Amino acid sequence: MNKIITLFLFTTFFSSCATIFSGNKTDLKFNSQPQNAKVFVNGEVVCTTPCSVKVKNGPTFGKTRVQYRLENYKEKEITLNKGLNWVSVINLPNWIGWAIDIMSGAIIKYNQTTYDVELESKQTHIKIID
Repeated sequence: MNKIITLFLFTTFFSSCATIFSGNKTDLKFNSQPQNAKVFVNGEVVCTTPCSVKVKNGPTFGKTRVQYRLENYKEKEITLNKGLNWVSVINLPNWIGWAIDIMSGAIIKYNQTTYDVELESKQTHIKIID
């Protein structure tokens, strides 16, 4: 009986490990050279560089597209990749913990948290030859 109680307490304590230890949002930092570029995540303006934004991790693997826009500079698009949050593996055979981590989005996290870009000027340089 003690083994069953211990097993129950162990699986309950370690359920939804990624949700408990990592949370379901990541603080992403965006920087640009020059500064003051508008940052768009999934088509919405989220901040102006340099800035930091909390972004929901899940619920799916894949890519998030981010655009940097600044007047007189070419738009720069980058891709934010996500992958498995290895903390969720602590759930082991506890299917309740896996389900909670999947529903909360904590099973997935961004692979990188700081993004630095250099924007290219739209101006063309014309060289006059005598």
